[in-house]
Parts: sequence; structure tokens; C-alpha cells
Amino acid sequence: LGLSDPLPFDPAITAGELDNGLRYFIEPNAYPKDRVELRLVLPVGSLQEDPDQLGLAHFLEHMIFKGTRQRTQRDLEVEIESMGGHLNAYTSREQTVYYAKVMKQDVPQAVEILSDILQNSTFDASAIENERNVILREMEEVEVEEEEDNSHGMRRIEDHCARCSSGDSCHVDGDCHSGQGG
Repeated sequence: LGLSDPLPFDPAITAGELDNGLRYFIEPNAYPKDRVELRLVLPVGSLQEDPDQLGLAHFLEHMIFKGTRQRTQRDLEVEIESMGGHLNAYTSREQTVYYAKVMKQDVPQAVEILSDILQNSTFDASAIENERNVILREMEEVEVEEEEDNSHGMRRIEDHCARCSSGDSCHVDGDCHSGQGG
């Protein structure tokens, strides 16, 4: 398989397209029995955002669960939980994914819920402000984690270099090299 070759499609997956243009993929799974995961994958992530839109896809991903014209946030939570289901989403650089995990018999209701949140979400001013603060906190947590990851790596390099004798040069590859030429 070369870099320019298309990836082979798994023959166990059924693919199709609805009349409205929505593409779908069905992958069978034996476990958990009679459990279905529905994913709506939208090609919208941070890479598609203009500089003045950065974070918008992530913000909308959060807001979409705050209620619709037909359902309050609480209604959505109770309805999905009464099916023993799970409703969630995530945003990456390339896409935003909304998904529901439900029992096979609840697929029509889960499809209707996903459709409702994606087409009929309401954006209440107080919910917008609350969610704005949640996302700002998440961004701060990511920054702290990245700083901790970077500082941990630097500490490991510094610890390694401290073990090298004063006449040795220290290399990130884990070796101490004698003399100037290393």
C-alpha cells in the first residue's frame, strides 16, 4: 500500500447514502449484544475555523445539549437515560462527532433525539455565558496539562544530564559522551 493509494474499505462495513445526502456506515458488533452506537460525524473542527472563530465548533458542541424547541436539557437527559443510553459529543481539529449509545430497539428514538439537538437547539443567553466559562476553564486545564507534560520531559532531561560527569557532554538520546566532541 503506497502513500497515494486509497485505504481499503472493510468489507464487514455496510455503507450507503440517504436521499438527503447523509452518508451512513454500519459496522456489526457481537458485544455488547443488541447495543448500537450512532455517530454523526461533521467535518467541522478547529482546522476549518477562521482566526476570529477559533473555538466555535467546540462551543457549539457544548451548547447543543442545553435544550431544543421540543426538549429542555433535563428532558434530553431523562429521555436518553430512561433508555439506558448515553448521549455525548467531542470536537477535534478535523471534525465534531455527536453520538448516542442505545439498545437496538431504541435506535429510532435515538435518531430522533440526535436530529432534534442538531436541528432545533436553542441558545439561551444565560446558558451561553455559563458554557463560555466552562470552556474557558477547560482551555486553562489543557494549558496546565501541556505545561506539566513539557516540564516533566525537561526535568527528565535535566536529571539525566546531572548524572553525566562534568567533563562529559549530555545528549537527549540518553548517552553521556566523554570529551568535547561527544
